[in-house]
Amino acid sequence: MGTTVNVVRVDFPRLLIEKNRNGTKRYRVRVEGKKRKRMTVPVGPEHSDFPHHYYAARVGETWSPSTLKVAERSLDWLVGRYLDFLSRMVEAGQMFPATLKQRRSVLTRLCNLQDHDGTRYGDCNMNAPTSAFIEIRDAWASPPLPPEQPTISSNQFEQSILGLLNELKSTTILRRASGQSTETQRAEQRHGHPQT
Repeated sequence: MGTTVNVVRVDFPRLLIEKNRNGTKRYRVRVEGKKRKRMTVPVGPEHSDFPHHYYAARVGETWSPSTLKVAERSLDWLVGRYLDFLSRMVEAGQMFPATLKQRRSVLTRLCNLQDHDGTRYGDCNMNAPTSAFIEIRDAWASPPLPPEQPTISSNQFEQSILGLLNELKSTTILRRASGQSTETQRAEQRHGHPQT
């Protein structure tokens, strides 16, 4: 008993498939009403976002996926703040772009790791106890990395985490200066679970 696959053919008028000199395909779309204007579609027809890019290009626009709203005070939120800070450091010439790139890679992968319950670390409260960061460190070492992801040394991981924790400290100091009650802060520090 074999499986049946229904194949649906979708027609994309004015889609041009061109070959680059290196043999890769490039997908371009003619803008409706403007014969000579062509826009490049960054993904191929097999990609799930292709129709969005295609229809936007037909009207002469580019499509970008909407950014997800991050819960305030989550690890994702803290990483975003920290990476914004590093970007400003690079723009000011006080840090190398390669450092930003490496830390972005490490911290993005860290936030996408999941604990044994399936909870994404990036969704957890940033005021998690130290034991939670130790659990993250241990989880980082245990799963085998997919072949497309480069290996990262423990030194690079520790530098990224230390920078993130320094950002956490400065955020906490700013919050204390703004007058948030210490009882609320203690309650948030005790709970490292996802925010609702």
